[in-house]
Amino acid sequence: MATGALARWLGWLSVASDRSLAVLVANVLLPALFLDRIASAKATISAASNGPTGIVDSLIPPIVGFGCTCLGFIIAWLIVRGIGPMFGLRDPIIQNTFVFTVGIANYGYIPLPLAEQFFPKAVVPLLLHNVGVDIALWSIGILIISGDIRNGWKRVVYSPPLWAMFIAVTIQQLGFAPWLPTSIMKAVAALGQCSIPVGLMLSGAIIVDYWKDCQWRTAIPTLSLAFVIRLILLPITFLTIAKMIRLPNHLDEVLLLQAAMPAATFPIVITKLYHGDLPTALRVIVGTSIMGLVTIPIWIVVGKQILVIP
Repeated sequence: MATGALARWLGWLSVASDRSLAVLVANVLLPALFLDRIASAKATISAASNGPTGIVDSLIPPIVGFGCTCLGFIIAWLIVRGIGPMFGLRDPIIQNTFVFTVGIANYGYIPLPLAEQFFPKAVVPLLLHNVGVDIALWSIGILIISGDIRNGWKRVVYSPPLWAMFIAVTIQQLGFAPWLPTSIMKAVAALGQCSIPVGLMLSGAIIVDYWKDCQWRTAIPTLSLAFVIRLILLPITFLTIAKMIRLPNHLDEVLLLQAAMPAATFPIVITKLYHGDLPTALRVIVGTSIMGLVTIPIWIVVGKQILVIP
């Protein structure tokens, strides 16, 4: 993100290129990442699972990821529709952007290295869980940020990332993965590896452009509501679910990581792509990320005690 911000400041990454880069990331690089990641994750869990429970084990994490992300959207939507105007969220586009950004946690850039460091057995379940999050992001999330429920479904149906996920899952379930040419899959993997760096660079460039427009002094009510929802209410909700439901395959550790996370970063790019309110998106994402430096370790420590994780 700092590289993208510097490139914008030096004039190497122009504003005119933002939309084409966003479309490239959304329609080419991310689908390649999903194809490569789903194939690798499913192959890993299939090798680690024995008997008929292997299929079930590979399906539960995506279902949990999809369900928890949708739950985050629903809780944020209900709160914004109820008391949002009291916190400066009056315009429908601003409300939709707030719900979209605060409802989805950072599910890759931060939790993956944390899982590798502190919960190594949760890495594969986290990858599979993220498949469900991606499906929720590119289906329900697109409906929210587009603000057009009647016609928004068309954008969902024609979404390349969503199709890439379904195609990858179908290939794996039918056992066609070993038949895919190695040269093609290497090319797909190489394209997929570009998606996160390019997306983060574009996010950094967008932040530079709209930083002054965020009006941070007058954004305290919006930031306060974002902190309460993303960093307090949703963590309590996810930890309660993990405590009450017996989750297999280290999914309690996955939910703990998700409960501790601030808002995801890539929605900045999607907000620009679908003409949402970028200042609101930046307030939520940057604000919760900075506050997350304090709340992430607190929630991980508290969550381990609640869920009795050694």
